[in-house]
Amino acid sequence: MGAILAPGLAGGLAISRLKHLALIALLTLPTAAQAQQVAAQPTAQLRQVAGTRVSLAPPPGFFPGTGFTGFLHPEGASIVVGEIPAASFRSLPKPGDFKRDEEVSPGKRALADGQQWTLEGGLTGTYAIVLNETVFPSLETHMLMVPAGDTMIFITANIPNGASIAPATMVAALRSVRIGTALTNEDKIAALDFTIGDRAGLRPSMVLAGSAVGLTDGPLDVDRGRTQPTVIVALEPEADSKSPESSGLTLFRRSFPDATVTTSVYDPASRRHTIRASGKDGGVSLNFIQVITYDSRSAIRTVCAWRPRIEFADRCLRVAHSASLRPRQSIKD
Repeated sequence: MGAILAPGLAGGLAISRLKHLALIALLTLPTAAQAQQVAAQPTAQLRQVAGTRVSLAPPPGFFPGTGFTGFLHPEGASIVVGEIPAASFRSLPKPGDFKRDEEVSPGKRALADGQQWTLEGGLTGTYAIVLNETVFPSLETHMLMVPAGDTMIFITANIPNGASIAPATMVAALRSVRIGTALTNEDKIAALDFTIGDRAGLRPSMVLAGSAVGLTDGPLDVDRGRTQPTVIVALEPEADSKSPESSGLTLFRRSFPDATVTTSVYDPASRRHTIRASGKDGGVSLNFIQVITYDSRSAIRTVCAWRPRIEFADRCLRVAHSASLRPRQSIKD
């Protein structure tokens, strides 16, 4: 999966629709290593996406993914399901937001006009095709965005340039989508590939695409004023265990370009890299801690952000140090 969301975003800060689309694109990119591990199997029947309330019929050759909610093909194509609180959008996506050949966010342009689809059960959604040229190979993404209660459900069907996947089969998969009863955050957390042993009194506010969970302390899921501390725990495939400190600094600065790093320490015994920083994010002064914990299979990245007047560092570290990958068998089992 792609890079972790900044805490303000995953914590529910209301931001623009286009920025949400850009971030969703990051969440819809399984790594090449993940794609090479799967064995192609026909899966044309309707199947529930584990950890979500979405069912769909993936094209032949797709295999349930790990580390995200959806399906993966050996050639790198993927179908990814995510859910975001609707209140975090300033305006919900609509067909008119997508015009053929017009840019929808930097490096991403619509390949056709947006359409309104009606799904079984009466829910309506926006369908769009977006070409993402910010990645290599470039990615053709078929997106279905469906408001459902107090959330927005995203299903993205992603075809890398050069893959043999026919776009029509991805459209058919999106046409097959069925949306069931909403899951609780605890249901979604149970389907993650990692666990958090100590939440330090925080509650889950959001679970994203089966790869990240947001925790907060306070009543708001969508905290526009950034008054509540936020913790995001996520799988981080871009973390490099061969150069943990430089990798961690790169990831942090990419997420928070206006923050100043005060300490950066790697502990080889625990295989953890810890950054402490302060600065602004979204115009708000915040303190930050980032902890990346390395494992033989992957890395878990924890990012905490809070206002300086709050004492929160110890609780952040309790969460970060308790996060670990679930034991599992081979992906082919």
